[in-house]
Amino acid sequence: MGALSLISGEYALYGNGKVAALVCDDQVFVKLTAAGRAYVDDCVEAPACPGGKALLADR
Repeated sequence: MGALSLISGEYALYGNGKVAALVCDDQVFVKLTAAGRAYVDDCVEAPACPGGKALLADR
């Protein structure tokens, strides 16, 4: 079951109790996994915030 929470003015989307994606500054960032990389041929990796971990970005 999924859930949504507001964290510091941004949103975190949860799946199975773990953060799966973030919505920051009107941009969606999805947690990178090996399966996700195999599914998406050409992905853009970027941190959701300065100094953050690289995530799959929608732009």
